[in-house]
Amino acid sequence: MASFMSCETAGIGKLALQSRLLVIVLQFVANVLIPDHDAGVFSPPMVDEKQFTVVDKTILFFLGGFRHWDAVYFLHIAHHGYTYENCVAFFPLYPMLISVIKEVSLLCPCLSLSSLLLVSGVVVNVALFVVTAVVLLQLGLRVTQDFHLSYLAAVLFCINPASIFMTAPYTETLFACLSFGGMLLIRQQKLFAGTILIGTSALTRSNGVVSMGFILHFLAVEYVQYIMSTYRAHRNSMLTFFGLLIEKTVTVGVRAVVFLLVGFIPFVFFQSYIYRHFCFPDNWDVRLDPALVSHGREEGYKLVGEGPVSPWCLDPIPLSYSYIQSHHWDVGFMKYYQVKQIPNFILAGPIIALSLCACYSFYLHRPDACRTLGVMEVDKYKVETVGSSMDERKSGWHSSFLVVYVLHLLFLTCFGCCFMHIQVLTRFLCSASPVIYWFAAHMVCEENEQKMSSEGYPCGHTNICCLSDLLPLYRQCSAQGKHVLHFFGGYLVIGTIAFSNSLPWT
Repeated sequence: MASFMSCETAGIGKLALQSRLLVIVLQFVANVLIPDHDAGVFSPPMVDEKQFTVVDKTILFFLGGFRHWDAVYFLHIAHHGYTYENCVAFFPLYPMLISVIKEVSLLCPCLSLSSLLLVSGVVVNVALFVVTAVVLLQLGLRVTQDFHLSYLAAVLFCINPASIFMTAPYTETLFACLSFGGMLLIRQQKLFAGTILIGTSALTRSNGVVSMGFILHFLAVEYVQYIMSTYRAHRNSMLTFFGLLIEKTVTVGVRAVVFLLVGFIPFVFFQSYIYRHFCFPDNWDVRLDPALVSHGREEGYKLVGEGPVSPWCLDPIPLSYSYIQSHHWDVGFMKYYQVKQIPNFILAGPIIALSLCACYSFYLHRPDACRTLGVMEVDKYKVETVGSSMDERKSGWHSSFLVVYVLHLLFLTCFGCCFMHIQVLTRFLCSASPVIYWFAAHMVCEENEQKMSSEGYPCGHTNICCLSDLLPLYRQCSAQGKHVLHFFGGYLVIGTIAFSNSLPWT
């Protein structure tokens, strides 16, 4: 079994790497053939551009399509740090990761730091993408207990609709790797290690703090399971039962507080750093490149080390993130619901539909699990905790283990529709929720397993380890499965082409 799983893991890794190479080639071709659109967005000068060598220009020629939209922010932060206040909306872990290249920059005298960071950003994301695909496979096996569904979900992740953002210097791949890894560790009952990864994901993207809900859900399941088993054992001695109940309540409460503190430390640390960085300018002797200072003043950016301080510094709880989002990008409750934003709502339509359909489909199949929030199994005759043996439960898409993941997806979808720029919802959800891939795999498999097996190509066929292997799968899946593959493959291609030329695909 171990060698079998090793073979399947290698297959997913190979497919993930091939899909990243496809994205790299697509962005190169699109960037060469199509003129860049002037989007009028954040574009600070590359201060070392005048010293570009032939090698630098070659790298920019081949990978320049990745240096658009928010990728410019992350590369700028990796190069110069948080120079402008509008940069603080972008969390530091990914820029810190790729900026490690600064330490070896002296070993590459023929390359500028700008070129090294661009190459580093792409290479790191390609490597992380391969790891994330494998982690998703392992997570699926733990949660769904269905190998075919888990394998096909990992295959679909390799061609997911947010592919361009998982190759360009964005945080999506790192966030997905940390989030899925944290979920996997929690499923394996390694709570402290899972908390570390979840907390680290909150240093990558702000929605990482939402994933702390997985820790609390696990503790709630454990608590209810203990209550049920203890009650059965001591139902004739209520005094003993209540004594054990109080003891367990205190233990679980303390554990919850400790895990929450550990998980929130990275987020709090970053907010504290930004507060000291921008709210006490007199304490900082910041020496920025004159070109950056000039550009910042031309664009009206608030520079680090310069007063007066922004209004958020005077708040009782000085959180820069919400202020920057509202002040610079007009993010707020229902603010994006404008006629001119209809094209962006259309762009986000498929991922919203897929997410809501996933939640509704699961509710139709497992209303009992949804009513108890997955803390216990309820049927007509008995009550069983989530820890019940697998022969008493349904697996695959119907597994009650999925409840907390579906609730997580539902919350993120509703929050994104109400508070965020709607067009970013595709990369937001594809990097945060494994349910997107499990449900997509379920749609591809549903009602077709018997047909596909009879044709010698069973649902979730484990020989899919090459992009060309997707064609037989496409031919044999149902109409709804084809729609899923159209969405995934279409957004991979169109999104890569649009992003690489600064067309509106953010």
